[in-house]
Order: sequence, then structure tokens, then C-alpha cells
Amino acid sequence: MLKKIITTTLIFTLLYLPNSFAQSRISQQELDIGNKLIAQNKIQRAYIYFRMLDKKFPKDPIIKNNLAVILAKSGKLDEAIKMLQEAIDIDMVTRSNYQNLKALYDHKASMAYKQILFEDSKALPLPELAIISQSQQEPEQSIIIETAKKAEKPPINKQDIKNAIYRALDHWRQSWSEQNTDEYIKSYLDNYKSAQFRSHNDWKR
Repeated sequence: MLKKIITTTLIFTLLYLPNSFAQSRISQQELDIGNKLIAQNKIQRAYIYFRMLDKKFPKDPIIKNNLAVILAKSGKLDEAIKMLQEAIDIDMVTRSNYQNLKALYDHKASMAYKQILFEDSKALPLPELAIISQSQQEPEQSIIIETAKKAEKPPINKQDIKNAIYRALDHWRQSWSEQNTDEYIKSYLDNYKSAQFRSHNDWKR
């Protein structure tokens, strides 16, 4: 009982520190508490906890990524996608945000395909989304930005990159939903193949 009281007191102390003393991003201790709730499948408690953290640190993409994972586990896919888009708006170089966003779009496209075939789309398992476990990640290199630097081109407009990514993802999702095979295949690299196929051509067929 005493341990529970101490833990609860610690959580509220961390969450409600005065702004003048609070750090600008989530601490490792705060992140560990929330991620433990997710690991224990205490989804509702994890949601409340990360929501409070999101209010405390509204510009922290790590919180938004993990909150998106919780929303997806709760079946709120559209809210999860919106949360990941907000995370990308804040931080364009964290790979987990993009991977999770693509996984959710992929899942929604599969659901649409099932519905076209009059099959139960709810039977599809939710994708495994990446939970960020380190509060201070090393910045991941953006291929687009690095290529531009090497070519000594003018600085890239980050908003243009984000808009291009969103357009590409939406085009990919729409192509799948409409069963537009030609446009759908164009969304992939020429050497892409899934685990079920030996080559790109086998996958295309």
C-alpha cells in the first residue's frame, strides 16, 4: 500500500511541477512509467498518463508517438494517425513516427480491401507499432536532408517535405482502396518484395 502511495505521489509530482522548474521534454523516468503501463496492457491508465504528459510537454514528439500507439491499441486509428502527423510536424527525423504512420495507413488500406470483398475487416490484427523507450534519442539522419547537403543545394523547406510525404502516403492508401494496381505498384521501389515473394516481379504478379 505504501509503495502504491509513493508511486502515485511521484507521478503527480512529476506531472505538476511548476513550469519555471519543469524540463522542456519528458524525462527518462517519466517515460519509463508510461511505457511500463503500456507493457502491462493497462491501456486506459497509460492513455490518461500520456495525455497529462502531452499537456505538460505539447512539443515532445516522443510523447505523441507513444500516445498514438495507445490510441491504435484502443482502435482509434484516425486519432492515432493525427497524433503521428503532429509528431512529424515537430520532429521530421525520428524514424519511428514515419514507420508507425505507414503501418497504420497500410492497415487502413487492408481494411478497405476487406470491405470491398465483403469480408470482416475487424478480424485484421492491429499492426505492431514502435514504442519509443529513450527520452533523449540521438537524431536520426534524414536521407533527403543529407543528400541536399552533399549536393550543396539551397536549404530545403521542411513544410514542403512534410506535405510531399503526406501526399505520397495518401496516394498510396487511395490507390490500394480503389484497387488501382498500376498506381499502387508505383508507390514502391523497383526492387521491393514482401516476405511471401522471391522477387519484385513475383510480387507484382
